[in-house]
Amino acid sequence: MITTPAPARSSGFWLVALAGALWGTGGLAATFAADHSALSWPALSAIRLVGGGVLMLVVIAATGELRGIPRTREAVRHVALTAVLSAIYQGAYFQSIALVGVAVSTVISLGAAPVAVALATAIRSRRMPGWAVIAALIAAVVGLVLVSGAPAAASDPGKTVLGVLLALIAGLSFAATTVVNRRTVPGLTPGALIATSFTLAGLLIAIWGAFAGFDLASTDPVGWAWIAFLAVVPTALAYLAFFGGLHRGVPSTTAAILSLIEPVTATLLAVTILHEPLTPAASLGIALLLLAVVLSHIGQYFLPQGAVSKQAENVNRARR
Repeated sequence: MITTPAPARSSGFWLVALAGALWGTGGLAATFAADHSALSWPALSAIRLVGGGVLMLVVIAATGELRGIPRTREAVRHVALTAVLSAIYQGAYFQSIALVGVAVSTVISLGAAPVAVALATAIRSRRMPGWAVIAALIAAVVGLVLVSGAPAAASDPGKTVLGVLLALIAGLSFAATTVVNRRTVPGLTPGALIATSFTLAGLLIAIWGAFAGFDLASTDPVGWAWIAFLAVVPTALAYLAFFGGLHRGVPSTTAAILSLIEPVTATLLAVTILHEPLTPAASLGIALLLLAVVLSHIGQYFLPQGAVSKQAENVNRARR
C-alpha cells in the first residue's frame, strides 16, 4: 500500500544526503593533510575522530545537553557499540587501501554496505525489498564500480586477499552502524552520540596509530588546518546529519544507498580542484549513483504501513 512519508522522515532523507556530500570532501582533505604531515593513516584517522568527538563535547556542554546524556545501561551499550564499529570501519578501510588501492577498497566497502543492510532488513522483516530499492541497489553497485575506475595492478596474492577481506569488513561495519543507529535511545541525541562514541573510537584507533606512526611534530600549520577541516566537516557535521536522519526515520537501506553520494562528491571535487579528467565511464557511474539516490527516495513511498508506524513510534519515543 502506498503511504505518504512523515515530514520527519522526509527531512531526514535530505540530512543523510547532506552527510554523503560532506563525507565526499574527506578524501581530498585527507590527501592535503597527508601532504603536509608524516602522520600514518591510523594516526590521522584517530585525530580526526577524537577531534570531531571533542568538538561535539564542547558544543553539547555549551548548550547544556551534556548534563542530559543518559547513564543507562542501554545508552552505554549503544555508545560502546557505535564506537567499536566506527573504529573497525576506519581502521579496516584505510588498511585495505594500503594493500589493494583506493578503487578496490571503495567498490567493496561502499558497495557491500547497502547490500548488507538490505539483506539484513529483508531477513528481519521477512519481506523482500520493493522494486525501487532493488533497482537502486543495482544502479548503486554498477555506478560505484564505474566511478571508482580500474583497480591497481595485481600485487601479492596474499595482500590482495587480505585487502579485499578488510574492505568487506569495513563495509559490513558501516552497514552495522547504520542498522544499530536506526534504533534510538531515549535521551541520546545525535550530538551526544557523536561526542561520546567518536571520542572513544578515536582513542581505540590511536593505539594502532601509536605503532604505525604518530609524529605530530611533522605536521605543519597547513596540515593542521586540513586536519581541523577533517574533524569538523566530514566527521562532526557529516555524522551529525547522518545520525539525525536515521533518528528521523530514514530506512537503513535508504541511508546506506545515500552514503554513495560520497564518491560522487569526491569525484566532482577531484575534477574541479585537482583537474583530474572525467572519463565517460565515471560520468555514467555518477549518473547511476544519482539514479540510485532518486530510486531510494521513491522507495520510501512504498514502505508497508506497519513499517511507517513503527518508524513514527521510534521518533516519538526519542523525543519524549
